[in-house]
Amino acid sequence: MGPVGAAHQHAMDPTEQRCRGPRGEGCFRNICRRAVLDTNCFWGSPREEIEALRQRGFALSLAHDALREAWARSLREGNKRLLEQRFALIGPHLDPEHPIAFSGSLLMSMIGRVSPDEHAQDQRIREDLRLGWEAARAGLTEERWTWVGKKLDEELEREADAWEAELIRLRALLQRNIDVAKKVGHDWYPRRRGEQIIEIQLRGPAQLHPPAPQRLHLARRLLAMKTMASREQQPQRNDFVDWRLPVHVAWPAFLVTGDFRLIQAVDDTGSLQRAWVRAPVELIEDPVYRCEPWGKPGHWVRQRFRRQPIKELRARQQAMRRRLKESPSGG
Repeated sequence: MGPVGAAHQHAMDPTEQRCRGPRGEGCFRNICRRAVLDTNCFWGSPREEIEALRQRGFALSLAHDALREAWARSLREGNKRLLEQRFALIGPHLDPEHPIAFSGSLLMSMIGRVSPDEHAQDQRIREDLRLGWEAARAGLTEERWTWVGKKLDEELEREADAWEAELIRLRALLQRNIDVAKKVGHDWYPRRRGEQIIEIQLRGPAQLHPPAPQRLHLARRLLAMKTMASREQQPQRNDFVDWRLPVHVAWPAFLVTGDFRLIQAVDDTGSLQRAWVRAPVELIEDPVYRCEPWGKPGHWVRQRFRRQPIKELRARQQAMRRRLKESPSGG
């Protein structure tokens, strides 16, 4: 698969529609045409930037975690109007079939093989959430905004508690391995070996094709590295949401993020899938490889992908937004 130039800006034609599957709902065979927007893009991307992503030929979805975080935050800050404004701005540009990009078991049962009962249950949940999104776009009453926001805030708090408990468990597992190594005469423990032990613990519950070590490579590497780093510096409670965003690459999809700290952390993993985590300016202006982020095509991209230093990338992002705003056509 070669790069797509700036002139290659078209929506999917019927032939490409027929290329869907067989690797899961919302997938395309041997091609990556989807881009998932994170929380930073939900709050910060101007209309012109979203339109430019669509003009580049991407089917856009909003990360479920981004939607949950944004809704809960709007309630904490008492800013219902801003949430509705972002719904109105982003909603029309999302893929009508898959406006929400799910994570966790809701994603795994879409792209992997699970029991029929589990698949049917998750399918019902996904459909309910899609209908909820459409209802929210149509208009939010004060009661619904408050009720849903409180439930989401409580849900995120429970997940943060569970993630902190999981960090403690993984750190304890790693410490036991270090202690065993010392008993047999090793006074140090390779950091990469510790990360590999953690990655083994993070196997997905579904049968994936290709297997989880390939399809979830970036997500597992990032979680393993952050878990190792947490032994020296305790992460913030909401960091777990950012750490699991790269799981969307397994759909497959590009993860679009304005969080340059996350981009740097992704680059530090050395994963071949890091080329599928991009700032908006990279997806709009740079060559994009639309092959799936695994296997031989993924390795081919890894050899060719070079990212600018984060400082320069941030400056380019700001300059592009100024140009899009000043352009009469918005592009």
